[in-house]
Amino acid sequence: MRLSTGIGFRASILALGLAMASATGLAASMAHAQGVLRVAMTAGDVPTTTGAPTQGLEGVRFAGYPAFEPLVMWDLRVTDQPPGIIPWLAESYSIDPTDTNKWIFKLRKDVKFHDGSPFNADAVVFNLERFFKEGVPQYDSASAPSARARAAVLASWEKIDDYTIAIFTKAPTTFFPEAVSGILMASPAQWKKLGGSWQAFGAKLGRVMRPEDRAIAFFEANLDGGFALSALAPDGTLLGLAGFKTASGSLTGGSLRGLAHAYGWVGALWRGVFLSLLERDLAPGVLLMDGICVAQEARGQGVGSALLDAILAEA
Repeated sequence: MRLSTGIGFRASILALGLAMASATGLAASMAHAQGVLRVAMTAGDVPTTTGAPTQGLEGVRFAGYPAFEPLVMWDLRVTDQPPGIIPWLAESYSIDPTDTNKWIFKLRKDVKFHDGSPFNADAVVFNLERFFKEGVPQYDSASAPSARARAAVLASWEKIDDYTIAIFTKAPTTFFPEAVSGILMASPAQWKKLGGSWQAFGAKLGRVMRPEDRAIAFFEANLDGGFALSALAPDGTLLGLAGFKTASGSLTGGSLRGLAHAYGWVGALWRGVFLSLLERDLAPGVLLMDGICVAQEARGQGVGSALLDAILAEA
């Protein structure tokens, strides 16, 4: 793998640009100014954003808990001692007095996902099958190993009623609540709406910029490769890229007229309003990350870390 300045886009790889432009969740100021708070994480790559973050507990902390929720959660209100586990999407949990391998989770009622669909026992079963039941449509082979590592003692589950679920362990396990605190609940309805794709589930601005052919046309005309660092395989294949913004320009530029050229004036107006909310004016000497993207087949190989190191060096 080698890093280079700039990007040589062709239409066949511009889908990566679309994904990169949407990856604003990791945007972080590189300014060396008083009053800037930096939050660091120790990870080998950029965590996934599909409700099953990679990169261990750091991934859960940065790309999990801010957007997704578990049945039980660390009590982060506690600051003077190690936090304990408290009910979260479950209103209570307990060990079955007749079976020490059986945990009963009673779920909160009237909880909805952001898409408006209900959270209930069926949603919990869907998410458990995502990680622990090969062969079902929602099985997530990319994320299942990390979820299974966090909750290796989990054996099976059983829906008792719409708001009660039993989860069985392989052996009596007092720390089971801690083990399942990293299993986050994603919306089954949203997954189905996106065609049963966990990769599509992780998209952000994709809904704003689609359809894909118009998005490709817009990015082809407006991405400025002078404000990007790219990671290339030995054969020149684009593995990932990281964009940045300074007072003089940014990778994801463009104008309302440029949007209109791709989407028409009606489509440009509402997209322009949305995208303007993401804009930030920068002072001279400040470098802001404008997004980062790693190709699906290159994830977990340190590409994201190399790009972040390169951005730091550039700053």
